[in-house]
Amino acid sequence: MFLHVEGIPGESTDRQHAGEIDVLSYSWGVSNTVGSSSTGGAGAGKASFDVFTFTHKVDKASPLLFVHAAKGEHIKDVTFTARKAGGDPFEFLTIKLSDVIVSSVKQGSNGEYPTESVSFNYGKIEIEYKTQNSDGTSGSPILGGWDLTLNAVS
Repeated sequence: MFLHVEGIPGESTDRQHAGEIDVLSYSWGVSNTVGSSSTGGAGAGKASFDVFTFTHKVDKASPLLFVHAAKGEHIKDVTFTARKAGGDPFEFLTIKLSDVIVSSVKQGSNGEYPTESVSFNYGKIEIEYKTQNSDGTSGSPILGGWDLTLNAVS
């Protein structure tokens, strides 16, 4: 898994993602509180988006992520990529965040190499998932996106 953060280089040496951040784990989510009425109907509320959080080994991106968090500087775009392992790695998931702010940076260690957990708030999220055909080629992408500022599909 890899993360391209505009203006913040990482230490990945992967051929396709050189200079990006090597991601160990990530999480994000969305929830929607459903209201009910006395007549038995239910209606959706406004979606609530979790921050996008990732963990990586402390690297040359760490000081820059820290400074962005402390200053509240905007980052135009962040792109997360996940792929299936194998002889010819297949990139199946891409998450693009726009209008990003580093909202949290936390470092720690369990006695091994220090790691860092970083959280992003964002104004827009776009997700692309690709199925892999039996011959290894990519199927048609499935797309989803939301503009949090407009509270609308993007």
